[in-house]
Amino acid sequence: VTWSVSGGSAGTSISAGGLLTVSAAETASTLTVTATSTADPSKKSAVPGRVAAMTTGVEAEPWHAMSLHPNPFTGIVHLTGAKGSVLTVFNTTGATVHTQKISNEDETISLERLPAGMYFFRLEKDGVVKTVKAVKR
Repeated sequence: VTWSVSGGSAGTSISAGGLLTVSAAETASTLTVTATSTADPSKKSAVPGRVAAMTTGVEAEPWHAMSLHPNPFTGIVHLTGAKGSVLTVFNTTGATVHTQKISNEDETISLERLPAGMYFFRLEKDGVVKTVKAVKR
C-alpha cells in the first residue's frame, strides 16, 4: 500500500507506514488520507477526516499509553490505555463497521464477524482523536 494525504498544508505528511503528521497550522482543516494498492494502482480507498484539536507534550496527550494488539489480528483485538474513549472502526471504503464505548483500561474487542482486510480504529476522548490502522487476517 502507498499512502498519501491531501487537503493539508506543506507541514502535513504521511509516512510509508501510514503515520499521519499534522502541522500545528492544520487546526480545523479537512484532510483526506488515501491508500493505494501497489499491486493494482486503480484500487484506492480514501478516508476524509477533520483535525479538531491539536495537543503538544505527553501530559496533554491521552494516548501516550494506548496499545492495540495484536496487529495483525484474527478476530479478537485488545485495546489498552483508552478507557473513557469512543472507538469507531472503519473499513477501507470509509464505512463504520463497529462502534463502542471503551469502559475498561484493558478492553477486549470481538471483531470475528469482519472479513479479512485493513481497518482504521478511531479513538476519541476529550476532543482528541487518534486513528490506528490494523489488519485482520
